Amino acid sequence: MAKSLLLWLRHVLEAEHQSRDMPRYFLRHEDFRTDWRRHLNHAADETGVIWPAPCSQSDIEIEKFLNEALHHERASIEELRNHPDITPLIRIAYQILRSMAVDGESRELRAQMDLVRTIFNESCDVLAIATAEAEHLRGELRARILDHEAVVRTHHAIVRAHHELSLECDAMVRDRDAFLAERNALLASRSWRWTAPLRWVRGPFVHRT
Repeated sequence: MAKSLLLWLRHVLEAEHQSRDMPRYFLRHEDFRTDWRRHLNHAADETGVIWPAPCSQSDIEIEKFLNEALHHERASIEELRNHPDITPLIRIAYQILRSMAVDGESRELRAQMDLVRTIFNESCDVLAIATAEAEHLRGELRARILDHEAVVRTHHAIVRAHHELSLECDAMVRDRDAFLAERNALLASRSWRWTAPLRWVRGPFVHRT
């Protein structure tokens, strides 16, 4: 909603300023719905517009089109003043345009619109600088995120490589243990000796007296 309100303010400020040298007629939407015949006639008088067909011939079609039941979005002036998203600058511009529609244009009202446009343009310049800075920070943030993702991918690759090396080390330890067991068994078999049985030989015993 905030963006839509800013777009509205930009459009009405430019439309009012750029059309000052042209015949024009300010008309409130609610007045057009309630008394369109009078306002169309006034608009024709102020601008020199000649409608392609007399109103009497178009009344039926216009009445079908301007059906109050089709008016869905409704807001009072009090709601406009108290809505938190509507800034003072937007309220002032809207009030000036309503005054132009009710009381007609004046040099004072145009000067007020000029002041609103100047303030809004200066605010947009500040906003543009802030937006550019924010975009720069967003770019840096995206770069940091990409760097972080690269670090995470590298970390995962290192973890996988470490796991694979651990598996290889475990296999090498098992092979070493098997080799040592085989070597120990071989050494044991070589150090084994056959021992011949001992025989006792009994010689003659000579008894001397």
